Amino acid sequence: MDFSTYFNNILGVTQPKDNVREEVVVLRFDERRFPYVVNKPIHPSQLIIDNVTCTLSIKVRPNKELESRILSYGPQVEVLSPT
Repeated sequence: MDFSTYFNNILGVTQPKDNVREEVVVLRFDERRFPYVVNKPIHPSQLIIDNVTCTLSIKVRPNKELESRILSYGPQVEVLSPT
């Protein structure tokens, strides 16, 4: 196992047990939270899609830590995809 790449496509340390594929997760933040998330990225794969609509994407294998992080933003975030 190569630990230099083992965690590249997940958030945190928990590898999903199922054969969960890597997905592009698109998130829209409110304008107060967006600058914080831009300066402290959720994941290294994070890309800003649109500064006006405060939308960004990350490419990860969904796991409980990703779900927890997204939920921690409460009403300041909306998951646009996947459904």
